Amino acid sequence: MSPKIWLDIKWLSTYISIRPNELRNIKESHIDLKQGFIFIPHPKEKRPKYVPLVHDDIEFLKTFPRSSPEMYFFRHEKGIKGATPGSQFGTNIFYTLWKRACKDLGIEGIDLYGGTRHSSAVDLRNYATPEQIKRAKMHTTNKAFERYFQVSKEELQEMYEYTKCDTPVTPKKKRHTS
Repeated sequence: MSPKIWLDIKWLSTYISIRPNELRNIKESHIDLKQGFIFIPHPKEKRPKYVPLVHDDIEFLKTFPRSSPEMYFFRHEKGIKGATPGSQFGTNIFYTLWKRACKDLGIEGIDLYGGTRHSSAVDLRNYATPEQIKRAKMHTTNKAFERYFQVSKEELQEMYEYTKCDTPVTPKKKRHTS
């Protein structure tokens, strides 16, 4: 498997502001290793965005040979049956490989979006404030962001467990006076 496929899945989990198709459309010229960011020229939000890269990813990117600035970064290499070397990955490649990996691991019911961007955003609730996560997701509306803060029944039960007394409490019986 291409290291770029692994990198794509890793990036979808790390850079939660980037959607799968936005990532697939990144060109070599959109990656700036000196400044340490990825440029997304045509995101869903209609305004270009700059996504800062973490240090480890900058170092990992330096191991890849650089190509023509207009070539897609996520492209086929030589030796892939049925694919033209240098051509952009297809729209379903990451989803298909994600589903295959899940099947191999016995994981059911988790799609690419839910298993990467969504799961990472939800998990960040343990480390960051809602406002920090909203900024990391680069959401411009609260409505789009609120779905990441839906609290499950299990989470509520776990939180409520912290409030219980250590000793059992039994109500006192009322005394009847006549």
